[in-house]
Amino acid sequence: MNRKSFLKSGFLGSAGLLLSGTSSVDANYNLSQNKPVFRFAVGGDLHYGAGEYHKHTENLVNWLNKEKEGRGLDLFFLNGDVVHDITDKYGELQDEYLSELSMPYFATKGNHDYLEPGQTWESVWGYPADQIVEAGAFAFIFADTSRGDNLDATEYTSADPEWMQYALRKVSDKKAVFIVLHIAQRREGGEGWPESWPRFGVGHHQESRAAEAESVLAMIESVPNVKAVFHGHNHNIVSSYMTYPAPQPNAKPYFFCSRVGHNWGNTIGYRIVEIYENGSARTYQYDPESEVALNTELIEMKAAGQPCRATFKNESFDVRLI
Repeated sequence: MNRKSFLKSGFLGSAGLLLSGTSSVDANYNLSQNKPVFRFAVGGDLHYGAGEYHKHTENLVNWLNKEKEGRGLDLFFLNGDVVHDITDKYGELQDEYLSELSMPYFATKGNHDYLEPGQTWESVWGYPADQIVEAGAFAFIFADTSRGDNLDATEYTSADPEWMQYALRKVSDKKAVFIVLHIAQRREGGEGWPESWPRFGVGHHQESRAAEAESVLAMIESVPNVKAVFHGHNHNIVSSYMTYPAPQPNAKPYFFCSRVGHNWGNTIGYRIVEIYENGSARTYQYDPESEVALNTELIEMKAAGQPCRATFKNESFDVRLI
């Protein structure tokens, strides 16, 4: 199985390069004059095996490699529902398509990512479904949000609270932490800002799951260095929510990233995050088919109570599991 794109020790973050005509922004997008020191993308719901999946996957690889060639792309998360209710196409997806990506990438587990008896996420991908990725001053936590008893992972669950607590402590020294979870941890209609939480979160099928998910949210929102959470699963949503209205110090942005495949839902696309040397950061959802950037938003990188914003040097970042 070809895993050459999963781990690249000594990977140099080249996001500072800006090549005219190759950036993933249209004429209506005000491209920051700051050169990113780190730039990553999150996009889920490829659903390999359903619909025009060969076309969708080939397009995704081409789009992401173009990002790398242009403004730069240091890391990509394929956020859940990687395949569609099958167990026998993971190797094909990796060897024929994802191996062509020119940046490190990691796959999170979604509710359509079935496994065979004896098969585990680690045996398929080389790392568990609950994992931490380190990149210099930054860390990324991703976790399984379909922890059902059945091999067909159709249940909507919280991340494992004990493991999440461990992971947050493990990265407590990082300047910025980002969390990637396929399924939103708040049930439909839960309090949110600017509006109540959307459908298909934890508790959509089993209300009893919601309390455990709330404990995960409470942990996430109590940690100052967590800067944003990214969700897939909701194919029709490309916007963001906050559990608590700003400017309360515990407010965290939860960004939904539409879909990169399948035959239903809102615009196809992925979310880009740029982090700049001066300590600022922003994100936008990108529609590569129409070359349109949507929902440009700042990400607050200064934790509550900090007298100044952290700064980040333009340096090499080793992207690795920890």
